[in-house]
Amino acid sequence: MSFAIVGHYGRWASGWRWGVGEADFDGGPVHAWCCPADSMGDPGQTLDVVVEALIEWRGWLEELAERFDRFLPLLAADATDPADWERAVSHLLTVVVDRTCADGGWEWHCRQVLGWFLGLAGIPSERHEPLLDRSIDGRFDTFITPSNLLIQDVAERLGRAVTRH
Repeated sequence: MSFAIVGHYGRWASGWRWGVGEADFDGGPVHAWCCPADSMGDPGQTLDVVVEALIEWRGWLEELAERFDRFLPLLAADATDPADWERAVSHLLTVVVDRTCADGGWEWHCRQVLGWFLGLAGIPSERHEPLLDRSIDGRFDTFITPSNLLIQDVAERLGRAVTRH
């Protein structure tokens, strides 16, 4: 089913099963899909759930694009200001925590979203993993909502790390 969906719509559709909590691919932002055992029924019902999950995933990607577009011009104007990076990262972390309910392996989706943002901001892809490792450093836990203080600290670390080079 996933291959057919991605084949028809393109690579963007590949995240439609990244469900909240302990889903097929856990820790994601999709509430409509969990796993075949919980999400599938008769063919009509299954199709409805798949469509809902795909629409939800697409909406999430569009929401992220809008949020990225709010911050990228600030970074383009002065990519050396850690405060602009901190605001952007803090905002994105908070949104991901909210969308995933900090459930399951949510921290992996957090890293993915921040990686997308780094890429769009012009940070070379080979720097993404070291920057995220240095900033997050195993500080987020599965099934645990990070405190605002922790979110801010991670945002500050990433902001400083990005602007050092």
